[in-house]
Amino acid sequence: MERNCQCTECGHKFFSNKALKAHMVKHTGERKYSCEVCHKSYARKYTLREHMRIHNNDRRFKCEVCGTSFVQKCS
Repeated sequence: MERNCQCTECGHKFFSNKALKAHMVKHTGERKYSCEVCHKSYARKYTLREHMRIHNNDRRFKCEVCGTSFVQKCS
């Protein structure tokens, strides 16, 4: 399988137009997914879903040392 789709901005090649379109957000700065709570906007739907965990108090990451739970794994 060849990477036939190439970014006109940086030359990076992709296997599909869909992947190229997702990549182009890096260059255009388009942020079409907006949080209804705080109005922060994101380029990707996945990132907005991750952000929404903050508002929903979804603390799925637990510290193995102290037992405290966090919204983000890096906390």
